[in-house]
Amino acid sequence: MALSQTSNALAVEKFMQNIYDLLQGDLSSTRCVIRVDYNCPLQDGKITDTTRIDKTIAGLKQLLDAGARLVLCSHLGRPKGQVVDAYSLQPVAAYLSHVFGRNVPLISIDTAEKEPFEKAPILLLENLRFFPGEEGNDANFAHHLAQWGDVYINDAFSCAHRAHASTHAITRLLPAYAGALLDAEVQALQSVLDSPNRPVAAVVGGAKISTKLEVLEHLVQKTDHILLGGGMANTFAAARGIEIGKSICEPDLFETARAIEKAAHAAGCTFHLPVDGVIASEFKAGAEKHDIQLEAGIAADQMMLDIGPETVQLYTDIIKQC
Repeated sequence: MALSQTSNALAVEKFMQNIYDLLQGDLSSTRCVIRVDYNCPLQDGKITDTTRIDKTIAGLKQLLDAGARLVLCSHLGRPKGQVVDAYSLQPVAAYLSHVFGRNVPLISIDTAEKEPFEKAPILLLENLRFFPGEEGNDANFAHHLAQWGDVYINDAFSCAHRAHASTHAITRLLPAYAGALLDAEVQALQSVLDSPNRPVAAVVGGAKISTKLEVLEHLVQKTDHILLGGGMANTFAAARGIEIGKSICEPDLFETARAIEKAAHAAGCTFHLPVDGVIASEFKAGAEKHDIQLEAGIAADQMMLDIGPETVQLYTDIIKQC
């Protein structure tokens, strides 16, 4: 989708101004704290898929061309409030330096020295989740983050639902705007949910139902097919009485899962669970794995790690019709 003033979406404007509003003013030397999602897969210290970064570049360049200075911030992995070298954003900083053709320094959020910002129009703060205040939505941590900027921009659609310091508490401290990517994502949702060409399918994954309850309850009223995967599918399978071994699951939400399926049936929405899967005894690179039919159940010492080839084909066939 082209980035332009015409891409303003009413849904965004209802709760947050976007960068097209911001770009209408003078951004010379304006410091923009931008929440992005650069939680990229790494292997041997190198990024194996740069898609999440690449999708933000056009919007960032618009801001740079307007004279703004950018302070990018993101999480990577789950270091649980501790500094973990394996989750450093250094590979991301290196990639950004390559893309922009200039050094993009990686800086800790709590550094007292702001000189690097004077030398570079764009910089990257180290992993937000190295600090417990991030996931704790801590006001003091948000204050430290806000000190880096004059305005705040959320361009991390995939993280926007979380009440974290970099997505929620900071919006109380700085004028807040939606980024170009978030704006485009909301428009895409509008086109599917408000005026869809049917049939419509939603692919829903993730580890937990609990973080997506309202989304699922909404989707069953808006879509014709829901294709489940990830740990979430395990809870629905277990709620149907299927043995799932030591797979990720939320037993306390079995009744909720059944209620959501019942609501889907009433709304004419078909719920699809994996029919087969890839299982192993542990979630580890190189672990011995094999395929199983889900109805046969999973042994107590095994766990579901992915959908199987039959499910891939089933889901593909449904998506092609939508």
